[in-house]
Amino acid sequence: MNEPTLRRTRTDVRILEVNDNPRDMELEWITLVRLGYSKPALSRDGVEAMNYLGEEGKIDLVLMDTQMPRVDGLEACRDIRLKPYGQRIAIIGTSDNPDREKEWYNSGADYFFLRNDMLANPSKLDATIQEALRRRQNLELTL
Repeated sequence: MNEPTLRRTRTDVRILEVNDNPRDMELEWITLVRLGYSKPALSRDGVEAMNYLGEEGKIDLVLMDTQMPRVDGLEACRDIRLKPYGQRIAIIGTSDNPDREKEWYNSGADYFFLRNDMLANPSKLDATIQEALRRRQNLELTL
């Protein structure tokens, strides 16, 4: 028997944005807030992200850069997938380099987004977030 579809608003979705570049982080954060996602949490690298997620992983979606100090996004993605909550959290990998897409999918990401595309086409990012949430949590967003 299929689980019933969960319904929540964008403001209820818990997003963790992971990026070591302050300018990129700010632009992504503004984009997410303008789309209606309420104040995404921020981490500067994979270590901070894993610490933020802790043992319970009370986040719905992680939007994560590829290259970061200490632990990069690809390694953090693989680590998240090994956690008990790892199959529930949607992960979208980001990069300025289109050649990184295959690496992200091999690491367990649900989707990959080029940073310039994300900022130039926020509605496509929103659709990708919604699809990732449907895939991982059977979650539909309402207005």
